[in-house]
Amino acid sequence: MSAATAAAKKAKLSHPPLPSLLDQKDIMANIFSFVGMGHYAFVAPVSHEMNDLYITYCFAVAEKNCPIIAAPVKRSAAANETLDTAVFSSVPRAKYWFTHHYAGDRKYNSSSICAAAATGGSVAVLQWARHKGFDWDVDVCSAAARFGHLGVLKYAHENGCPWDQTTCAVAAKFGHLGVLKYAHENGCPWDKTTCAVAAKFGHWEVLKYAHEHGCTWDARTCSAAANGGHLECLNYLHENRCPWDKTTCFMAALSGHLGCLKYAHENGCPWDEDTCAMAACEGHLECLKYAHENDCPWDETTCSWAACVWHIIFDMKVLKVLKYAMENGCPFNEEELLRETSGRTRVWVEEFLSQQRNA
Repeated sequence: MSAATAAAKKAKLSHPPLPSLLDQKDIMANIFSFVGMGHYAFVAPVSHEMNDLYITYCFAVAEKNCPIIAAPVKRSAAANETLDTAVFSSVPRAKYWFTHHYAGDRKYNSSSICAAAATGGSVAVLQWARHKGFDWDVDVCSAAARFGHLGVLKYAHENGCPWDQTTCAVAAKFGHLGVLKYAHENGCPWDKTTCAVAAKFGHWEVLKYAHEHGCTWDARTCSAAANGGHLECLNYLHENRCPWDKTTCFMAALSGHLGCLKYAHENGCPWDEDTCAMAACEGHLECLKYAHENDCPWDETTCSWAACVWHIIFDMKVLKVLKYAMENGCPFNEEELLRETSGRTRVWVEEFLSQQRNA
């Protein structure tokens, strides 16, 4: 390496790093002045920081020149659907301003603004909305609970925002145990729906907490667990004496959850013809086989539902189910099958019926 090259390299290494472009607010302001107002679609993909800076710039220009510049910004905000969520994030002032005009242009009712703020998860934005006079209702607490924003829920409740059973139900549905605990410990009502949705979406810890703290349940809870295919929840429910009925097997068959269907049947849950019919209707051959081989009754509905016209796009799946049922003695209505089937399923049905006549 020559002395000149070494000196150049040393000078390069010792040179202080260039400042971030985004730190040069005056430079960015000049750039944005060429971009113009309201071109969020072009700026947003660059980076979150760039997008936030651009929105702040638009706000500053709009305030400085209001109302002349503010009008197109308002129109652009109202036209941009993505602002529905963006305006409720925590970037200072700028997005609050958009919130005010966006809400006005869209003619949203007062309470929906607070609910949207709660959805965004920022206590500061919700405080701002309340300070601006926006009303709130039970949807605010429900929105906070749905997205797991415990801080927002606390603020809303401690400042008099109403809540109802939906708050606990949505917290349970989306598995937010901490939110559910806070709501319950602070007197928020709950009902059977809380356990049902926890079971359906497989939130075992939420289900356990609700049950151990007195939340009621009924047969719908077991059928919800079976519908969602959550065997752990179904097992917990049965072992803790939650009632079940034939709907549990019905829902397991409908959704194709063989494990839940087996567990329910082996532990004494009743079933009837609808179990086979639902398995056939949705093309769940393994569930249909299990049910039939374990003496679940079936009737003409099994074949007729398997052959429904809307199943044409699943022709092979339908054919397998229909073949199994008809070849294993399931009763059927010949006229109805010929009317409802098409394609290769129709061909097979005609051949089967012909063989039956010639036997």
